[in-house]
Amino acid sequence: MGCLSISSQQQRTAIADKTLENKSQVQASAKEIQAENRDDVLRHPSSDKRHKINFPPASSGKQWEDLDSKIVLTIDSLLRKSILEHKLATSGDIVYQTCLDTFGAKQHQTKCPPQRSRRQLEMDTLHREELETHLKRTYSDPTLEIPLEETTGLVWPAAPGIKFDSKPPSLQKVIAVVNKARAKSAPGPNGVPYLLYKRCPNVIKKLHKILRSAWKKIKISKEWMTTEGVNIPKELDSRGINQFRPISLLNVEGKLFFSVMASRLTKYLTENGYINTSVQKGGIPGVSGCLEHAIMIWEAIQSAKSEKLNLDVIWLDLANAYGSVLHEMTQLALRMYHVQEVIQVMLDDYFSGFRMRFSTNNYTTRWINLEVGIAMECTISPILFVMAMEVILKAAEGIAGPANLGGGCSMPPLKAFMDDTTINCS
Repeated sequence: MGCLSISSQQQRTAIADKTLENKSQVQASAKEIQAENRDDVLRHPSSDKRHKINFPPASSGKQWEDLDSKIVLTIDSLLRKSILEHKLATSGDIVYQTCLDTFGAKQHQTKCPPQRSRRQLEMDTLHREELETHLKRTYSDPTLEIPLEETTGLVWPAAPGIKFDSKPPSLQKVIAVVNKARAKSAPGPNGVPYLLYKRCPNVIKKLHKILRSAWKKIKISKEWMTTEGVNIPKELDSRGINQFRPISLLNVEGKLFFSVMASRLTKYLTENGYINTSVQKGGIPGVSGCLEHAIMIWEAIQSAKSEKLNLDVIWLDLANAYGSVLHEMTQLALRMYHVQEVIQVMLDDYFSGFRMRFSTNNYTTRWINLEVGIAMECTISPILFVMAMEVILKAAEGIAGPANLGGGCSMPPLKAFMDDTTINCS
């Protein structure tokens, strides 16, 4: 028993020494970073594409724990006395650089690309200019500074019975959003993926404190307004620009912030009955309706046919739906649905400073300001789009009567799934 006791004590001493050694290494690393004068912690300018980090597998718990501790100590060392704006601007870059220093970048075995001819380079320039012209035409708004004209027929709902939850996000909610996100989702411009926050619980706690402060002080980081865009083909053999769907790769930190806001906004709108889910089936979690709408419309057509009644059914699909929403329209919708002014201000700041650029294998466009429209893949965009559509749908319902199906049956005039709208009239 005495030998066993001595052996156990030696083992505990060895583990304690190892723990102190690891902690000392991390602290030394943080001091080295601080000594290097790292506003320069970003060796990669924001204009450069960042390499993906060669993260260890999920089973490597010790490596993730060490990384978690190292990032927290580095952030504490560099940002303890910083103002909120500086924390928002640099925390993601510090996280990325620490990960890059620890694990390095992923190495891709690619063949050396063939040297491009002068004609190919000229064609790249022409294609880039064509894409830039298209982006400027699509996302510029000549009437940006002109207020929306007063429109008759808008249906202003009554004051809410349940108020919007405007408290700063809780740690539990932020963690829930992280856990729900796909680990393999592409990162935004700062190169930090959801995976990092899934595996590093102390880093997410640090981020949560920054997000809470930003919410309290109504500060929207410029890093959240910058996106790398990619064009995804809508169909096989897509060639023209209009056959591609623009997707925005945004920084995870901003997506977390606006995910909480979107969740609360959705709950507020549905609990107060501001969105009629029997008409609008899109953009509302837990509400499925494509099949339901299709069956109801089909039954209506069959009923009108058997009753020998006229029934007009019109299917509308808006071109560039997300890209056509005026920022003033989203603000109008927020006011109409009595959303608190603090949320209106944050969203106005967010979209008024939003900018994007698009990349292909051969070139990258210049930065484009998003003067009109809301970004695909932005976590707040779907519910804002639904709100803007709801303003239009409610106004249209006020002047359109139900479709007569005979036998004392009728059908509401409108059915919608996001921008895909069906009009039924007799």
